[in-house]
Amino acid sequence: MDKNSLPKMQPESNAVHYGYIPRLSEYAAVMPTIDSTSYIAKSAEGLERKFAHLRSGKKGELVYSRLAQPNVEVSEGRYAKVFYDSLQEPESILTCSGMEAIALTLDAYLRPGDLVLFNEPLYGGTFGHLKWLEKRYGILLRSFKSAKELKKFDPISDALKLIFLESPTNPTLEEVDIEECAAFAAAHTRERSDGLQTLVAVDNTFMTPYLQKPLLQGAHIEIHSATKYLGGHGDLVAGLLLGEKRYLAPIRALRSQRGGTIDAQRAVRLSKSLETLAMRMERHCENAKQVAWFLSKHSKVQNLRFLGLLDVNSEQFRIHQKQSCGTSGMIAFEVIGGLKAARKFLNKLRMIMLAVSLGATHSLACHPGMTTHSGIETKERKRMGISNNLIRLSVGTENFQDIIADLDQALDSL
Repeated sequence: MDKNSLPKMQPESNAVHYGYIPRLSEYAAVMPTIDSTSYIAKSAEGLERKFAHLRSGKKGELVYSRLAQPNVEVSEGRYAKVFYDSLQEPESILTCSGMEAIALTLDAYLRPGDLVLFNEPLYGGTFGHLKWLEKRYGILLRSFKSAKELKKFDPISDALKLIFLESPTNPTLEEVDIEECAAFAAAHTRERSDGLQTLVAVDNTFMTPYLQKPLLQGAHIEIHSATKYLGGHGDLVAGLLLGEKRYLAPIRALRSQRGGTIDAQRAVRLSKSLETLAMRMERHCENAKQVAWFLSKHSKVQNLRFLGLLDVNSEQFRIHQKQSCGTSGMIAFEVIGGLKAARKFLNKLRMIMLAVSLGATHSLACHPGMTTHSGIETKERKRMGISNNLIRLSVGTENFQDIIADLDQALDSL
């Protein structure tokens, strides 16, 4: 069975079959891991042609695994095919971590004096890298809360290069209208005097492209910490970028130069995880709905944030209904009693694991202010809505009754 002999298939089937040619691997039913640093050429001239092919920016030639690797290419092709087959030349890029995917995007496109607009709060690592670029290279940074605030930046100079978004935000779960941001970027592109394009990049880690597709809402680059839901089991660290070839080409070139690629083992595991993503996300969403409903009724909980319990008359509900088809398993809430109560609550959890990260089959809880966003000054965190008693909960795929029971006994201790 060759790739070209496969019939036209639905995304769930492409997630299992696309890109792998059993004939090239001794007809193994499951893609084997190919652990080789380099690949043999048939002649000196052949090796020269391989390098010429790579220098032209084309794929398909194997020389050295930092530049191209069979398992990585199959996994990249599969993610692009499953989620964005309708785009013109859709591609994906796997990286060694989610932060490397973010840093590659920023570093490939930004130059000294460029302006970046971003919604807040951002993941602490992203915010930290932007601040580093600001200090080291003079990148200009301006933040906003909603797409409607973008008009305050008009008229804007040619310095605007990138609009960087998280929707929903980490950890406050606030939505931003991706389509409106993309329309603003497109209008600015038309007004530029330098002929360049203003790009929109979206960190879609919390939602996955199964629940939300930013590239179909006008974004140019979609970014994931594949460590989270895409990997899904808390046993690998990786990043993923999705987009049309023309937007990913500079990032792919920088990945090869900088060495931020992924190894064969993780590429194979991410390919296997894709096969179960739809099933896992449905379970995460259903479990989170049950857990959020319980938390919404508890006397020790305030300011609950969950995309499935938004006020139907709110702007947040309108945006969520417009651009997403699910909630993911993310919940944020405050425990009454401040930082002391938050720490006591976390220390009382039994089944739910006290750890950073998210999107695994096991439930995880953390205190963002003291962990993922601890690098942001206290005053800034407070302005962003990250309070000292805020808990971020990643609801896993366990039985939801067991998750609720653990939360209940921990809350009852306060």
